[in-house]
Amino acid sequence: PDEHVNKLMDAINWVATLAPIFAGCTDLFSQQSHKLGRYVDEILPVD
Repeated sequence: PDEHVNKLMDAINWVATLAPIFAGCTDLFSQQSHKLGRYVDEILPVD
């Protein structure tokens, strides 16, 4: 049973480590896509 607990703890630690990184990437991506959207709006004439 201890082995299962250790694996579970490892998984939790792994998720806890990746979560902020993933959140940061998502933030960055949304900012970039927002900029890209404005850039495209400026280039393409919208009727």
